[in-house]
Amino acid sequence: MFKTEMHLHTSPVSMCGRASPEYVVDQYLRNDYSTIVVTNHFQASFFEKHIKSGLNKTQIIDFYLSDYRRAKDYAMGRMNVLLGLEFRNIENDNDYLIYGIDEGFLYTVLDFTKCKLPEVCNLIHEYGGMIFQAHPFRNGIKVTDPRNLDGIEAGNFSFLRDDRNDVAEFWADKYQLKKVYGTDYHLPKQMRGAGILTDLEIKTNEMLLDVLKKQSFQATDGKNIITV
Repeated sequence: MFKTEMHLHTSPVSMCGRASPEYVVDQYLRNDYSTIVVTNHFQASFFEKHIKSGLNKTQIIDFYLSDYRRAKDYAMGRMNVLLGLEFRNIENDNDYLIYGIDEGFLYTVLDFTKCKLPEVCNLIHEYGGMIFQAHPFRNGIKVTDPRNLDGIEAGNFSFLRDDRNDVAEFWADKYQLKKVYGTDYHLPKQMRGAGILTDLEIKTNEMLLDVLKKQSFQATDGKNIITV
């Protein structure tokens, strides 16, 4: 089985991250992952901070992509490194994991953090991507209308908070939402071996989207296998 991390953050792009892209690649290789999806925070405060420092929006995208590019270059084919986002708009503190987009999407759209969620969903779907609500039952998160989502993060294994994964599993089943599972990695001590398990190695966005749409994977919290 091949293991993929679906939710991780690196430093300095994610201000809450505490591990460099190179450190992350080394740590995930040591823990037998074949693929990681880099999902750094993409939100209004990120743009505001860098606009104040004098960057234009294209330069901000350059910086946003820098950690992903560093990870991919450092991996040198030893691991697959894919681009994702953890997106937050200005409506509330909800976060959404976006998969299946690439650098071209970001350079075309630039800042969409002021768009309402249905608009964001349309943008992502028009580009062929998928959107999942991250840690949907964490304190401070508002329940999102399932009609605006492809799925939810049914398992968030950061262990720093109570994400009520049992409720998320129930919610996904009740509304027939796709599921995704990840670590929500920010710092080295969060490594626990969680993620999704597939028979085939996920090498491209197209392969990742196919697995998510078909839900053709198992998941693990690092110790137990979870049947989807």
